[in-house]
Amino acid sequence: MNDQDRIQGAWEVTQVIGLADEDAEDARRTGYWFCGERLITGDTEAAWEWPFKLNDSTIPHQLVTWPEDERFPYSPKALYKFESEELLLCYNPLVNDFPRLFEASAETGDVILRLVRSTRPIPE
Repeated sequence: MNDQDRIQGAWEVTQVIGLADEDAEDARRTGYWFCGERLITGDTEAAWEWPFKLNDSTIPHQLVTWPEDERFPYSPKALYKFESEELLLCYNPLVNDFPRLFEASAETGDVILRLVRSTRPIPE
């Protein structure tokens, strides 16, 4: 099974590394749904949707999104890897670019999310 197939479905955050407690709690409430070539993130209050593409030819692997509406230029870019049945994402919520390393860092603001499969419905 390739990464594009493996990532499909609903995921929920079980661990946040690199954020203050209040921000970490917000991150834990956020769900991730990979539906074909679309990524939906959010919770019961709000959700965002982007097209996404995985690049597994880089080390570490990259998850690329891009905005479809120029009024909303932010589009998360993350490094990703699978560990057994878990998905790990490393990204920087303040910078619209890839982290340089796959590690949480207070200096750079990079964060790691550990996700597991979920049964949460996609927010409407």
